[in-house]
Amino acid sequence: SIAVSFDLVACAMKDNSLPNAVSVLLFHKGFHSLVAYRIANVLWYRGQRGLANYFQSLSSRTFGVDIHPACRIDRSCFIASGCSVVIGETAAVGVDCYISHGVTLGGTGKESGNRHPKIGNGVFIGAGATVLGNIKVGDGAIVNAGSVVTKPVDPFTRVGGVPAKVISRFAINNTQDEVISPDIIAQISEKRYQQFETDSNLQDCFD
Repeated sequence: SIAVSFDLVACAMKDNSLPNAVSVLLFHKGFHSLVAYRIANVLWYRGQRGLANYFQSLSSRTFGVDIHPACRIDRSCFIASGCSVVIGETAAVGVDCYISHGVTLGGTGKESGNRHPKIGNGVFIGAGATVLGNIKVGDGAIVNAGSVVTKPVDPFTRVGGVPAKVISRFAINNTQDEVISPDIIAQISEKRYQQFETDSNLQDCFD
């Protein structure tokens, strides 16, 4: 599908450990897990839920990833490493998101129905971070590694800690009232990714 093509390009651009798209296609577990999810997702919404669950089960055993076939993941998603990523049934992930290993987008156990997080466009979620409940993480936000998020996060805000608290905000010039386009978010996100690669402590990323 078109989404898989965008995922492939995103992985090739954001993972410096693999030199090109062919290497991503052959060796990148995060990309492979996304492909398996997208096949399962199509089957799920065609009513073939047993087969969708089978694909999800294979992906879980092979890549160490548990992405529910019913969740919604938009294009250009990047899973840095397939290991230990969990995304719940009613979760949604926007365009151009960066999901590190060990991330959980789950429920609190106290809700039913629509019970998983909604992740905006251009969001960075650090390694081992946990986002719980039917909450919104706004466009361009950053969740620091190891954080536990149980409350909504404003757009272009960095949060961290257990429980997660606001660390800093990223100021942008936007005089319009409508939502910022995914293309602009992608440009901002790409600059942030470059900063993350050279600053493991995520210090002064928004200064």
